[in-house]
Parts: sequence; C-alpha cells; structure tokens
Amino acid sequence: MKSNPDIRPFTVGNISVTAFCDFSEPQSVKGFFPQMTPKQRELLDRYYDWYHSDDMIPAWEYNSYLIKDGDRTILWDTGVGNSKITHLTYEPKWEGKLPCMLAEEGVALTDIDIILCSHFHPDHNGWNVIKTETGYSKTFPNAHYIGPKEDFDAYPTGIFGDSIPEESYQANMVFLSENGDMTWFEEPVMKITNHITVYHSPGHVPGLHYLIIESEGECAILTSDNFASPIHISAPDTVYLYDQEIENVIEGRRQILDICRDKKIHYLGAAHFGPGTLETDDDGTLFWVPLGI
Repeated sequence: MKSNPDIRPFTVGNISVTAFCDFSEPQSVKGFFPQMTPKQRELLDRYYDWYHSDDMIPAWEYNSYLIKDGDRTILWDTGVGNSKITHLTYEPKWEGKLPCMLAEEGVALTDIDIILCSHFHPDHNGWNVIKTETGYSKTFPNAHYIGPKEDFDAYPTGIFGDSIPEESYQANMVFLSENGDMTWFEEPVMKITNHITVYHSPGHVPGLHYLIIESEGECAILTSDNFASPIHISAPDTVYLYDQEIENVIEGRRQILDICRDKKIHYLGAAHFGPGTLETDDDGTLFWVPLGI
C-alpha cells in the first residue's frame, strides 16, 4: 500500500513526531517575498524544482505536527480546517483533512491531550473548534489548549487588521479561554513535558512561539511562521509579506539558527514546509533538505 505523502513521520530519540499537511495551495514567490535581493533569490534557487519553479511555490503547505511523548499525545497547531465541517466561514477555499489523516494513523480526536497554538493566525488554528447552532465546541474533546496571551491581548488594539477575522478571534481565543479550555504560555520559556519546551519568539506577531524536542541525545525544532519558507533558513533577513515587526522576526530567526548550530539539530519542521534535515555549506550557510530527498 502506497504511503500518504501528506503524512511524514520521524523520531527524535524516544519521541515520535508526525507532520500532517492539512492543505496546500500555490503561492507566488514575489507576492510573499516582495523585497527579495539578488543574493536571497540566488539562495532560494538552491531549492529550485523541489520547492519552487520560477515565481511559483506550487505547494505552500499548512502543517500540523503530532507528537507522542510517553502517555501524552500533543498537536502543534491544527492546520487550516475545513469550513464544510467546522462551519467557520472566513476562508471557504481551505479544505483541510487533518481528522481524516489522524484516523488513517489510528489516532482518534479523543486521543489528543494537548493542543499547542504557535500563534493565533487562523491558518494555524483551523481545527481547534467547530461552530454549532448554539456556539462552539472543541474538535478535540479531551484536549487542553495552550496559546499565546500576547495575541489575545493585542487583538482589541487592531494590530492584526483583517489577518485574524472576528469569527476566528471569538472561536479560538474567547470561546476556549472563557470555557476554561485554553490557558496561556505565561513565561518566555515553558516546559510542556520533560522533553518538550516552548519558546516565545515575537516579530511575525506578538505571540509567536516555537518548540524544541530533546530525547536520547537527539533534538528537533518545530517552528511556525518564524520560518515561512526554507529561504529563511538560508537567508534569515528575507522579508515575508505578513511579518509585523521585521527587525524582531529576523533577530528571532537568527537566534533559532544559532540554536540549530549549537545543538546540532537533527530535524527542523515548519508550518508552511514540512520536516527536514539541515546541511551546512562551506561558508556556513544552512540549507533545509526535506525528508525523503
């Protein structure tokens, strides 16, 4: 039986991790990276064919990561969702399939213990809740959700514009927190388990986080929009259209890359591209290589 290319498992010591591509769609390189310099474009073209072709990224991914650590089953982000199922209508073109892929791997929605929300842009929280006739209900009935209070506090200021629709704010922040199902990353560094630690890295938005998994001498980093594209690994100063505080997000990328070098990271995965390994060029430039290449 042929394996599903949208399901990509790997292990970090004793921890199993599986990337699920909830949805993908084509996007424009120039549209997302409008200020790319010739040197940055040269580095991007190292990824030519298997990441992009000319000005198009044919498969801009929206990933969720399932982490199994002992008796804990954790999701890092929940993808884009599917309005035909969740009845959340702010992005009807997104037709995510995360619950079906979880079932394909023998994971029931009731098996999830913890949902970690990297930040509150809706393309990372699409399966958090389902809209009902009387309000909302959790997609993952037994899960406790943890997210960034910085985004919750910033929303009323208007800083997000239309990037977080009111419906998403009410579903993913207000409902879950008022219902007692959402608590916050209260500290800049927060241990989730003995092997999983979450770190605050603002810039893209005020509440952006990433996590590090360490087990049996192996280490992986799961990011979010800290690295919107592999180009941010090779050229961290590349400007991404949706970054709010450019200098902060670039500094955050550089700090994560320093961790990658210091800890000799075995895997790096992100929301908009899947898990891969890191290779270092002769001049010290890091390159991301997807699993299976």
